[in-house]
Amino acid sequence: MKYYLGGNSKKKRLKIADDPLFKKYLKKYVKKQSSPLRVYTSDRNFKFFELDSDNPIESIEYYYTIRSNSVHRGKSINWDYDRLKSALTDLQKIFKNMLEES
Repeated sequence: MKYYLGGNSKKKRLKIADDPLFKKYLKKYVKKQSSPLRVYTSDRNFKFFELDSDNPIESIEYYYTIRSNSVHRGKSINWDYDRLKSALTDLQKIFKNMLEES
């Protein structure tokens, strides 16, 4: 495996975001939106992350926040299914290509 699965998850996400293959396939599979896709953390700090193919760190945090909100907090609203499905579809394509090219 390219990245160790234990330890500090923030450092791991930053390594993935810095990977040239992640950057390449993020640009390939994430299309520009007329208004940015934004997800807020569920910790009441009102912090948010946007999906942006030109910003891999912001994008990996966007994906991670969707994951964290749905898995740990169980907080959901109507758009969550579509947003979660879209995020998983993006990541499946990105990581599949990264694996094949590595």
